[in-house]
Amino acid sequence: MQWLSLSLVTGLGYHSIKRMLESGKSFPDLLKSSSGELIRDLGIKPEMARKISSAKHSSGFLLEKRLFHESPETRLYCLESEAYPLQF
Repeated sequence: MQWLSLSLVTGLGYHSIKRMLESGKSFPDLLKSSSGELIRDLGIKPEMARKISSAKHSSGFLLEKRLFHESPETRLYCLESEAYPLQF
């Protein structure tokens, strides 16, 4: 779910998320960091830092999270998942 919350941030793509993770921050670190910490530690712009720090509370994430809980057969595979890419 942490990957999902970051992937729904407008203007934040896979490569940006990957760079942030390579800086030593984990998904939980990114989501619990304040805007100021993200700016200081990652050198990102204030607007993006604000979006990231509020990602887990965004309406888009909360809606997606609810859909996943209501449909337990649905699987979410992020790019770091061992099951990705799916083989058909």
